[in-house]
Amino acid sequence: MKRHHILFTIFIFGLLAFANTLHAKPAPPVISYTTSGITLSISWTDIADADGYTLFYAPYPSASPINNIDMGSQTSLTGDLVDGAAFYIAVQAYNNTGNSNFSNLEYFVIGGQINTNGCATYNGLIWEVKSDDIIALRSNQNTLSWYDPKIPSGQEGPLWGCMSVLSTDGATDRCDTDSYIQAINKQGLCGYSDWRLPTITELESLMVVGNSPKIDNQLFPNTIGANAYYWSSTSTSIITADDSAWVLNFDDGQKFEYLKSMPAQIRLVRSVK
Repeated sequence: MKRHHILFTIFIFGLLAFANTLHAKPAPPVISYTTSGITLSISWTDIADADGYTLFYAPYPSASPINNIDMGSQTSLTGDLVDGAAFYIAVQAYNNTGNSNFSNLEYFVIGGQINTNGCATYNGLIWEVKSDDIIALRSNQNTLSWYDPKIPSGQEGPLWGCMSVLSTDGATDRCDTDSYIQAINKQGLCGYSDWRLPTITELESLMVVGNSPKIDNQLFPNTIGANAYYWSSTSTSIITADDSAWVLNFDDGQKFEYLKSMPAQIRLVRSVK
């Protein structure tokens, strides 16, 4: 009798295990995308035991807020977006048992492309692309002090720290952000003469979590990560009013208050008009 009870118990557990395999949560899909101009096409693998799919998307690179669309049984989506649109995307499968784990996470930038003249369009702004030529004006090795003649707390830079001459008038060789902006605008980089320092918010918009350095390295090659800080136009105060500005490190993604008299890297930006 006892043996029959044990066999019955094993039989019941076997039935439960079999039932669980019939009603298990679906496996996670694999998502992929392509872009052509402003047209985006997203697709994901069809999961055999899924009743439907939920597409999640969030602005890139802030990742907030996160939105979702119930795609029903669809496994693809195509549509046109505005130039400069940038989003993270992921998908979950679901059935009456629950949701799968998330798919792989992808991100895209519509219209983000490198310009052979040294510029990249990204997140609705046009950015300077640095050079690995140590004697070039746009050398990624150049370090400059922060200076704006309209803000007296800035410091006109000495020659040290610059790998290239930043003279704009043939008389003064200064190694500071104002001199660099003047030189780039005089050169007419990519046909423009309204380049400026980015705000710290604009600079942070270049961040790509998971990359090393934490930036789109295809659009922005020659970005220095370790022990490099990039100036923003956003002033702050460490000792006295406006004696420092925010800088961003693309190695760990952290921003710091940095004395304007100290040398740091620079990447200029301009607004799309």
